[in-house]
Amino acid sequence: RDLCVSQALSAVVTAAIDQFRRWVTMDDRSALDQAASIGLLVHAASLLSTQGNEEHMIEDTVGAFRWLARVEVVFEPDSTFKHPEDCNVKVRFVDTSNDIHPLCEPQGMSAALKRTGQATAAAAAEKLTTEGKPDKVHSDSLFAETIVDIDSLSAAIEAGLPKRERVGEEGEKSKGKSNSETRKNESKSKDKEGEAVKPTGETGENTTEPGGSLMSKALKRSGAQEHATATVNMSSNASGSAGSSGGRGSKLSRFDEDSAQIRVTISWPQESFVRLVDKERAQVALQIKPVLFTLGVNEMQTVANARGSVKLQNSTNKVAWQALDQYHQHLSEHWSKSTVRDARNRAATMASIAQLMTKLRDALDKQTADGGKNVELLLLSASVARQMNGVCSTSCKSAKDRTSMFQTWEHATSTIPLGLGDETFASIVGVMRGPEGVRLANAEANTGKAVYAFNSIQQQALPHELRPPPGTTSAKVAS
Repeated sequence: RDLCVSQALSAVVTAAIDQFRRWVTMDDRSALDQAASIGLLVHAASLLSTQGNEEHMIEDTVGAFRWLARVEVVFEPDSTFKHPEDCNVKVRFVDTSNDIHPLCEPQGMSAALKRTGQATAAAAAEKLTTEGKPDKVHSDSLFAETIVDIDSLSAAIEAGLPKRERVGEEGEKSKGKSNSETRKNESKSKDKEGEAVKPTGETGENTTEPGGSLMSKALKRSGAQEHATATVNMSSNASGSAGSSGGRGSKLSRFDEDSAQIRVTISWPQESFVRLVDKERAQVALQIKPVLFTLGVNEMQTVANARGSVKLQNSTNKVAWQALDQYHQHLSEHWSKSTVRDARNRAATMASIAQLMTKLRDALDKQTADGGKNVELLLLSASVARQMNGVCSTSCKSAKDRTSMFQTWEHATSTIPLGLGDETFASIVGVMRGPEGVRLANAEANTGKAVYAFNSIQQQALPHELRPPPGTTSAKVAS
């Protein structure tokens, strides 16, 4: 779960940076004023199915998106950056119930890590990788901004996400003494790694304590846990020492899950910043407003639809609709009061958004009632988000096959107002999905082969809009 939140957070920060850069380039003060007032709309289109392992992926994505609602992205000017493409990102976990009590103070932690030795942080970084061969890690810059009291951080993330219990082994006595001894050894091994497991009932179900998260286990194995707690306390309490303030009973260890927030501070080149933002404003804070729509489109979704296993998909889309509709209402109120000049005709834009919202509601009702694979549902939701100055993303399991099909279809639909005709439209889609486009190159970068990982059955299961061109697929490529 820690990994799910970090993945989603990375995508949001990237989108926010890209959007802010676009506002600067286009001198779009209206969009900036909107995002600062009612939040930055972040739309995600998921193509995962509600069958097999991908159903659990949707659950993880939904949980991560709940946490994104607690993210605030803050842009502030920095005179040390000269190039317009430069920026610096720092992440802090804060508890708003204690007057923005910082759980991570980058500068203080950086100094403390230098005193305690960077070797410990580097060793912990190596332990965090699943393959044991990490990319080049700069321990000072990475851990100075991410090491916090791991138990507090993990507890906060665990509390904010849906909990999936882990079923323990119900060993049978008839299997002999050797199996019993094996389980005891495994239990001892886990305790050494910092994973505290306690029974929750007579059924043998166990739950993993917050201290048993991936990062926590890695840090404890490397001996970095004490350093992590001490360095945070040193920055939070300047008058105390690391030894006196590193206890579990300190203020640092209290993390209220109801008020926990993630604050991302992005230092932006000052020369570029002041072009868009009034000089009297020292920073611009954007609260993230996440919206997740999901629609399974592969052969596994065909099975799920036949079995009626679409409850998760329907409930997720219902929540997304409510969030999008609420943002629409806030935008209407904001635009009615805002005095910032807008290059667009706001009356015409609001009329267009209202029309799209009606179509989206109808598509959602139809999808809920009839099932199927109505791609228009995702297209309409993304179109609405873009018209409301939101940022959009698309994902599936590997982000190279189904994602490529949807992205190219969405881009092609943007040419419809030009009146190019059906034949030209089909040609545009074919070019983007073929050798002249970038999608096959993306597939090659992931698998080593410039083909989409679809077999003949999978192609037939895809909606007509999302089927790849002839000669661009292979059944012998790992998905």
